[in-house]
Amino acid sequence: MAESNTEAGQRIQEKFQFYILGLTFTLLGLAIQTASFGTSPVADVMELLGWILLLTSALTLASRLEWTPQIYHLFDVQQDIEQDQRDLHDAQLKGARSLRGRSSFLA
Repeated sequence: MAESNTEAGQRIQEKFQFYILGLTFTLLGLAIQTASFGTSPVADVMELLGWILLLTSALTLASRLEWTPQIYHLFDVQQDIEQDQRDLHDAQLKGARSLRGRSSFLA
């Protein structure tokens, strides 16, 4: 089955997020490895601040990647509920008095 444009976009976005996460941790590692302290107190503080910002950025993106599957699942559940509600409304408009056999309908 062919992949929809939305699925392709999501797949590409996920790959990009993994790339950015790897790049951020790589830059943090390189910044720490090439550090030289002692030349100026201002430069030392700025370098430490840069490390903190890179680490914060990487951890934020890692957290986002962790929560992405759960968000997709919740959107899927929400769409299913909304579709069931539309189906129930359509059945009521058509005059159905009983909805037996359709346990997925919501009241």
